[in-house]
Amino acid sequence: MEARVVIFAAALLEQEAKTVISIFLALTGDAPRRAFVDAIVGMKLDKCQRERFIEIQRGISSRYAERNKVIHSAWGVSPTYPQDLLWGDSRDAIAMMPDIMELAPDKEAVVKRLHEEQSNLQVWNESDFLAVISRMAETRKQLDDFIQPFVARYFGPH
Repeated sequence: MEARVVIFAAALLEQEAKTVISIFLALTGDAPRRAFVDAIVGMKLDKCQRERFIEIQRGISSRYAERNKVIHSAWGVSPTYPQDLLWGDSRDAIAMMPDIMELAPDKEAVVKRLHEEQSNLQVWNESDFLAVISRMAETRKQLDDFIQPFVARYFGPH
């Protein structure tokens, strides 16, 4: 989706498309890139268009957060759920480590703490992954539907 957003921003500035893309690629990190696109959108779109684009950007941010949750997590299997995967937030496991180190001399306390942590696990099945993909596709469609007239005006219809 990021590539679509930068092409959209480039189309908004028309003759400066190469400059827009070059600057965007030179920026590192999501925040500066988003601020750059937001500045262009602020200059080139009317209020109604800006509001719609901001709404789409919120959807994109939600999809990125959801993607990161899937990608940057701990996944496991369990004989209790042979067709599914267990999801755990890696940050929870890291945050639990000081407790485990402190409890280390008491094995029963360690086991109890680990069992407590298990309550944070989620069971994911194929439909959960398909739902993530579906939400991403819907957000991409919303973005494409919005930017298409702007991109077509500058780059031609696709």
